[in-house]
Amino acid sequence: MTLKDLAIEESARITKTGGNGELRQHFLDMGVIPGTLITKIKLAPMGDPIEFDVNGYELTMRLDDAGKIEVEKDEKWAIGLALWQCLIAWLCAWVTFLIASLVL
Repeated sequence: MTLKDLAIEESARITKTGGNGELRQHFLDMGVIPGTLITKIKLAPMGDPIEFDVNGYELTMRLDDAGKIEVEKDEKWAIGLALWQCLIAWLCAWVTFLIASLVL
């Protein structure tokens, strides 16, 4: 599986950085390193380029280049992320309720 195969908001671990010479070095310089967690954020309106989250920063990459980077889905990370998102949503709802109770 490659980066371009990921769905929006799906995360995976980089297993192999493809390309040759300067292109491969450019990937590595941008933080596209094997073992790194990467998340597909969104696509441009015409489908190219693609935006990813890598190490807390946004990286935009052409579709052809994304096809040169192999990834493996990290199911444990996806489950953990979903649990954190649920917890944050619950806390936001709880805080909103408390604030509304105090105001009234």
